[in-house]
Amino acid sequence: MSNKSRFLVMIMACLLAACGTMQSIVRSTIPYTTPLTVRASAQTGQSLTTLGTGTSFDKIIFPNGENTNRINAVKVYSAELRSTLPADFDLGQIQSIRIFMTKADESNAVLVASKENVPADVGSLITLDVNNSGFLDPFIREPDIRIKMIYTLRNQVKADANLLLVMNFSAMPVNGK
Repeated sequence: MSNKSRFLVMIMACLLAACGTMQSIVRSTIPYTTPLTVRASAQTGQSLTTLGTGTSFDKIIFPNGENTNRINAVKVYSAELRSTLPADFDLGQIQSIRIFMTKADESNAVLVASKENVPADVGSLITLDVNNSGFLDPFIREPDIRIKMIYTLRNQVKADANLLLVMNFSAMPVNGK
């Protein structure tokens, strides 16, 4: 592919990414991922908090979220939590999980997913129950998607555990954009 062809493909991709219909498709297709950490120093039986920032492919093209004014009615339609390190970390060591989306200053937290009574031997992947009772438009329009996980440990963990939250959103294009 010549340089001219590559340039034209990039221009077309940017133009398509700018329209509301394309943004709703991108937002509904490409998941947001958020790394989270469960610390080995965390105590069992207490509510604990860890924070992360969500990222997605469209944040590469529009790093400050300037494309989000073309979509609305944003909701989470699926969420799962995966353990990444250590390889043998069982999410069943966590008793309960609540995932919130917040503004950068951690204000206006909205529950987006949760799991109560996590099975003790669930393994390295768990599907969370989504809360799609409200729209997340103000949070999606922030430059960074802030995620807060509040959890309770069932068992003490031996080493820090790295988790990955994967959320899929649905969105509608704004009329006329």
